[in-house]
Amino acid sequence: MNNSTVSKHIPVLDGLRFFAAFSVLLAHYTHWIINDQGISNDASTVIGELSALGMALFFCLSGFVIHYNYHDISRVPSGRTQFLIARFTRLYPLFLVLFIMEFCSSFYYHRGSCGLAGERWGYFLALPYYLMFTQSWVYGVICNNSLPYQYHMVSAVTWSLSVEAFFYIIYILCGGWLRRQDNALKQMALAGIVYLFGVGCLLLIERETALIEHVGLVAFGPVATAQHGYQDSLLRWLEYFNPVINLPAFFCGAVAANIYLLQQTRPMGPQEQTWAHSLVALSLVAVLATHFWLYSALAPTHGFIGRTASMLYIPLVAFLVYGLARYPDSFCARVIGCTLLVKLGETSYSIYLLHAFFGWNARDFYYLKLNPWVLWAIAICCLLAISRCSYLWFERPVQRWLRRQMF
Repeated sequence: MNNSTVSKHIPVLDGLRFFAAFSVLLAHYTHWIINDQGISNDASTVIGELSALGMALFFCLSGFVIHYNYHDISRVPSGRTQFLIARFTRLYPLFLVLFIMEFCSSFYYHRGSCGLAGERWGYFLALPYYLMFTQSWVYGVICNNSLPYQYHMVSAVTWSLSVEAFFYIIYILCGGWLRRQDNALKQMALAGIVYLFGVGCLLLIERETALIEHVGLVAFGPVATAQHGYQDSLLRWLEYFNPVINLPAFFCGAVAANIYLLQQTRPMGPQEQTWAHSLVALSLVAVLATHFWLYSALAPTHGFIGRTASMLYIPLVAFLVYGLARYPDSFCARVIGCTLLVKLGETSYSIYLLHAFFGWNARDFYYLKLNPWVLWAIAICCLLAISRCSYLWFERPVQRWLRRQMF
């Protein structure tokens, strides 16, 4: 990528990205290792809810980092093409290797949706959606499962890559316009409008649940109804997988980046430096407190909150990302931006994909008769080590090689 389109690196955002990936890792391994053995307690419940926080961080960080790094693409010759190539080389190589392995395994061992349905050649029907990262863009049912659940666990988590690809298209269309905005208050107001639009859509979906269930039944059959199972339902696609419903998180992150760019050259006064530490700490506490309050206190008795709560605190997440970037000398930023967490943050994409590739098979080690929580901790440590090796020996070298060939 042309140097004029890439901004100075902000290490603390790598550390925060690690926490996003680590939250998803902790939650999924709790389901696959702890809950799989019939263990359910307060600890497993709290940890199991962290995946929602992780995805909120991922999407908001994506908006911030994309706009921060590529806000000038419209002013650089072939900038948009370079942007797409940069994102392709970042996401596709590791995904393609793992997807091919999973696809072949599912086809050979009759796993996945069509394998279980006895329609092996149906595997190829969903293939174009996955290879083009569009499996979350539309709702569809193949072999008794919705599009995100056609193969196995790696494929199931790539719904977020599909959402990311949608964000990139939107950013190419709107990123240049956002860069030209120079009034922070107007930008925050616009972000608020987009956020309220997203919340309004969720409320409308909740209000029209009966209609959505009917449409799903008529158009796609019983699989598309929550009564058959929420996981594959049209309702879940609308509330969770749908890229449009996740767009406010990306947009709030991009607006936070634009305001950061406007403030970047303005020196901080003594007063701002004084309360910077408290501001960042309070924003971090606010995000965590709101997350646990929504999921632990409200979600158990309000199904709608349990399904959509991560959307409700997106503005707090965007404010946290801005605060960490703006005040790198604050205590929280120094901790999150320490060398170890930054190195692990570089590995976040490998952590995200490989945790699904290896995690589902952790049950194969049950014969060791270890305490489930010990097995959980060992599996997490091994995954972090494997992911770091994947990043150093495959992900980064392949990315650099591809960019040399394409640029």
